[in-house]
Amino acid sequence: MKKSFLLILFGLLLAQTGFSQDAIAKLKFEDAEEAYSKEDYSTTLSKLDDAEKILGKTNPKILYLRIVSQDKIISADPYKDYTILENTRKNCSYYLKEYEKVEGIEEKYRDVYKISEKLAQYPNTVQAFSAEKQRIKDAEETRKSDEALNKQKIEDAFKNFAFYKDFKIGLTLDETYKLYPAYKKHYEFKDVDGLSIGSKNNPDQHQPTGLYVKNNIVYGYYIIVYSIAPDDAQYSMGTKSVEEIINRLNSEFLFTPKETTTENTSKVDGKDFYSTGIEYTWSKNNKTIILNQVKSTYGSQHLTSVSFFSKDKSLIK
Repeated sequence: MKKSFLLILFGLLLAQTGFSQDAIAKLKFEDAEEAYSKEDYSTTLSKLDDAEKILGKTNPKILYLRIVSQDKIISADPYKDYTILENTRKNCSYYLKEYEKVEGIEEKYRDVYKISEKLAQYPNTVQAFSAEKQRIKDAEETRKSDEALNKQKIEDAFKNFAFYKDFKIGLTLDETYKLYPAYKKHYEFKDVDGLSIGSKNNPDQHQPTGLYVKNNIVYGYYIIVYSIAPDDAQYSMGTKSVEEIINRLNSEFLFTPKETTTENTSKVDGKDFYSTGIEYTWSKNNKTIILNQVKSTYGSQHLTSVSFFSKDKSLIK
């Protein structure tokens, strides 16, 4: 009688212990689900390890959550670790084989199948995996190097750009006069945007219309590309000149200008003079290039002008 009682008591204790372990394993699984919802996949896998250790085995719910968590880690960085790739493959194979006839998990079974198929794109050996990882690393380093080189080329193209290729800025005023003797004859000082030099008369078309000077340094110039002249009602001639220059500069600088529009109305000889100015500005590292188109209406006349401004204030000492 006493022996039977002890056996019953021992059985109850075992049942209670088993129930307690199942409860703790369930809590661990819930912790894993919470970590997964927060995209903390490492913690998810750790909590699933705890649950399996307590139960002494896996099950469809645990293994499914493990597989989808591993898939997230692989998707984020496929060539980080071959071990997790191989382990995920094994887990998918086990799930698809062992739980093929389990009812109620059809959608999850399909998910695991898709993950298994996706993993086929990656190398099947650690040697091939390492070789592909190195190839990707080398390709990325080459891409970054080329990107940095191209970026520097673009920066240089913008910084060194001159509408007139034979005109140099960054020189002192005396150096400019020495290099371009005609400027002393054609230009005079004007107080425009700091100290600048404006032409007394129109210089040769291969020379700027005016020079920007500050602290005795010629840091820019402006020119008239297309002067005030009759145009059609759509300002086709001026617009064509502007579009040609914009396309040229965009292809050199590889960035587009900021566009600003201003309107003005005034009286000239008692007639209304309407004008719309459109500025296209490329600006970077203290250098500014502006293409300015002015569309004007004076009575029945349509007039247009196109000017170009280039200033590099980084040259000012």
